[in-house]
Amino acid sequence: MKTIYFLIFGLLFINIKSQIGINTQKPLANLEVHKSSLITIPDGIIPPRTTADSLKMKDQLYGSPQNGAFIHIVAPLSSPASPKTQNMTSSGYYIYDAHYTHADKTKGLWKKMFSDPSAFAAKGVSGLSLVSSGTEFLGSDFKILQFNAQLVQEMGQEFVKDNQYIVPETGLYMINYSLRFGDGLTKDIPASAKPGLVISRTSYAGKVPTLLDHVLLANGTIPVIATKVSLTEGRIDHIYNLKAGEKLNFGIVTGGMDLSVLGDISTEISIYKIR
Repeated sequence: MKTIYFLIFGLLFINIKSQIGINTQKPLANLEVHKSSLITIPDGIIPPRTTADSLKMKDQLYGSPQNGAFIHIVAPLSSPASPKTQNMTSSGYYIYDAHYTHADKTKGLWKKMFSDPSAFAAKGVSGLSLVSSGTEFLGSDFKILQFNAQLVQEMGQEFVKDNQYIVPETGLYMINYSLRFGDGLTKDIPASAKPGLVISRTSYAGKVPTLLDHVLLANGTIPVIATKVSLTEGRIDHIYNLKAGEKLNFGIVTGGMDLSVLGDISTEISIYKIR
């Protein structure tokens, strides 16, 4: 028993006074870990693993003493986020910033340690459809572009849910969105009609979309012999400040006309996180 007490006391002394090395006799910091020389042992360090929902239940336990703690989230939130867990929209490593101050003056936020590969370019040619969203923008019906299997695959299924692109991380994003009816030209758009491309944004916990950007589809005419034809294609290229968990829809406002007369729909969408 004396030997056990002595061993425990010795370990406590080492932890307090010395550096700790795993697979090395000369650690160069408080803790240094070297790979194992045994081929039967996998290398790596595994932090605590949990779901975002489980971690949210422990919000009250995280304060200034836990600043810098990191954890591996194996499943994102399936319920509304708390202020501290609002970034947990995807799995990965997160670090706790106890000094982050929210708009309501409360403190604390889990921040993702490594960025998701959130850049993609997708193209869908013909066969695409539009459905009414039940929302009006610019005084006319907002019809949402329905993603086909090709578009979803190119975007990445982890970023698409309920026909919406889910913003993986807070930051600046470059979005390029183009849409075309038929061969891009028509004589069927009346002068009074104002169809246009639209990108809508819905907050993480919200259900009502708001207008993020738009551009007129028939934004010009081209003289052809004795008549004029209207452009039936449009493009949005811009940088936006987006928040993690926000949902984007791509579509068109009808502008008071029947879009079915314009022909098949083709589109190209690309999103790049630039900061």
